[in-house]
Amino acid sequence: MTGNRWFRIRYAGQRHQEHGALIVGVNGSPAIVVAVDAETQEEIVLFDGSQHGYDALFGDAGTSAQRPALGAWDYYQDQDGEDTFGVGLSAYYQIDYEDEEEGYLDEVDEQGGITLPNGRQMPFAEAQQNGFDCFQIAITNQRGRTTEIVSEELA
Repeated sequence: MTGNRWFRIRYAGQRHQEHGALIVGVNGSPAIVVAVDAETQEEIVLFDGSQHGYDALFGDAGTSAQRPALGAWDYYQDQDGEDTFGVGLSAYYQIDYEDEEEGYLDEVDEQGGITLPNGRQMPFAEAQQNGFDCFQIAITNQRGRTTEIVSEELA
């Protein structure tokens, strides 16, 4: 990562019909949002609804989530017509994995790994980190206007 502050936002999904600033999934496929460094073109995945969030990892959504076709990607433009932004991320963790009824700690192997409902294996610490229950992305254009573009309840 270069430490640059300005990004273009690329996404697979669609804009919400009523709340046009928000990016949402389409036809049962979750949204994917990527920041593209305005100088280097480096891409950073900010949110992938098929990989991030409690339901994607531990719920039924994780077994059926499909990634959108690559042809569905668009670049985000805000209400001011701007296409370059500063990015802010917020993740909320209100799930107590030690107290969950499913007893996830009982399923952690000797190496600290866990097998998710979709069969994927990963370190339990990583699953906890990516298993947030709410996620938001806010972007700020070069005029200083901030817009929330992702607001997902994920548990």
